[in-house]
Amino acid sequence: MGRTLHGELLRDAPENMVDTKLFVLKDHGIVCHSFIFSGCDKSGANVSGLSLIVPFSEFKSYLPFVELVEERVKILIAKLRVLQAKVHKLS
Repeated sequence: MGRTLHGELLRDAPENMVDTKLFVLKDHGIVCHSFIFSGCDKSGANVSGLSLIVPFSEFKSYLPFVELVEERVKILIAKLRVLQAKVHKLS
């Protein structure tokens, strides 16, 4: 999804922040739930994105779970950051 990170790459994101965006692309038949976050790897600080793609036909079923999904994905991103920090220290 080129739209997910468009406009996000050059901004200064707070270190522990995760931005969430919900794109409804009805003409493409999908809903894109995106998570933009900063991280650190062997190249240094970066901005990354993770997107969950849901068929538009399931959008009404997905809506009640949006907050739960955001909460759980943010936990996974926090764990990823810990792993990135460990690898970065070993490099």
